Amino acid sequence: MDTHVLDVLATLGVYQDGILKKAVDDKPTVAHIFEVSYSGSLAGREADNSTPLNCRLMLPLNSFNLIQVIRTTW
Repeated sequence: MDTHVLDVLATLGVYQDGILKKAVDDKPTVAHIFEVSYSGSLAGREADNSTPLNCRLMLPLNSFNLIQVIRTTW
């Protein structure tokens, strides 16, 4: 993968250097799925009135220029 793409993914918090594998069990990697979860809260006008907020970012990327990657509904 392009190093600029990996830099952007690292900025988003979904990529760590050294974990990406080019092959698994001697088979080339077809796609990578990057995932990160964020949690926080939205504060209301009153200090004790806050709403919890959870967000998950999942980003599938092709390793090669393929026509289609298997699609799964999450």
